[in-house]
Amino acid sequence: METKNDWTLKVKFAQLKDAGLYECQVSSDPKISLFVNLSVVVAKAAILGPHPLFVKTGSSINLTCVITQSPEPPVFIFWYHDDRMINYDSSRGEITIQKSPGDSAISRLYIKDATADDSGNYTCCPSNTEA
Repeated sequence: METKNDWTLKVKFAQLKDAGLYECQVSSDPKISLFVNLSVVVAKAAILGPHPLFVKTGSSINLTCVITQSPEPPVFIFWYHDDRMINYDSSRGEITIQKSPGDSAISRLYIKDATADDSGNYTCCPSNTEA
């Protein structure tokens, strides 16, 4: 609970450029000065396995995305196919998320009966960071 002697600096939507040393100065007698170092951590996403991946028409595609250095578990992990978001309710496959203790999470994208339309670049992105 804040009192009249408490002062708060809030950095909304923190970005890497916000990292650094901050100083709080209070014009009291005697003057008070306190320094705080802010570190901004950005979650990292990587798809495991060989790049590029080749599959035969009619077979299944199974991709695993690992999120690391996440300050908090992401609510969602978004998957993109050639920059278009893949719906979680797709009838041809499924997306699962497994949250791990600590700063990591895993999401799996499964697509059955692959066609030529499934060719392209796949990326994943946690909901608590920029794409």
